Amino acid sequence: MEIEIDQISKRFQHGWVFKNLSHQFKSDGMYGIAGRNGSGKSTFLKIISGLLTPTSGTIRYANTTHTVLRETIYQYINIAAPYIDLIEEFTLEEMVQFHMQFRKTNFKQAGDWIELMELKAASKRLLNHFSSGMKQRVRLALALYSPGEILILDEPTSNLDEDAKAWFFNHLELQKRHKTVLIASNEKEDFKFCSEILRLDTATP
Repeated sequence: MEIEIDQISKRFQHGWVFKNLSHQFKSDGMYGIAGRNGSGKSTFLKIISGLLTPTSGTIRYANTTHTVLRETIYQYINIAAPYIDLIEEFTLEEMVQFHMQFRKTNFKQAGDWIELMELKAASKRLLNHFSSGMKQRVRLALALYSPGEILILDEPTSNLDEDAKAWFFNHLELQKRHKTVLIASNEKEDFKFCSEILRLDTATP
């Protein structure tokens, strides 16, 4: 999926977050979104994913066959971010089963997905009893292995220990093919597979 942004800006009541951003994200590319705290990294990803509307400017999405309307882009996007909530009253198994009702997958049953997460021993445990790192692993696995042409990862390694980071980077490398990947982070390591890094500092007033 190709994403082209043209002079997009975002303003909240307190002022401009960033102004006049233009860039082209090509199909099958992996891009880092960097910048100091407050430069608008999460806001930028929310705009790309359709969760927020830019104050000005345009965004165009196109796959190999046609232009994709902004109001339907959610069908093509998978996102893992701190602001994407899990249903913590569910067990892990129930959460995955619920997710599978809305996202087609190559997994035949929830247990296959849970085994990939390496959380089989916790499959019957309520998510509100999970550590922050375990919850992050669930978010990442659901995003990485759901079908979609755009993968958005906001602070993907937050709350992960070294073993969990290794797990994430291994699966990211396996799943990055045939996707346009955008990663926002303050950690340089998170950009290890990125071919290009867009810094928002220069667009922050």
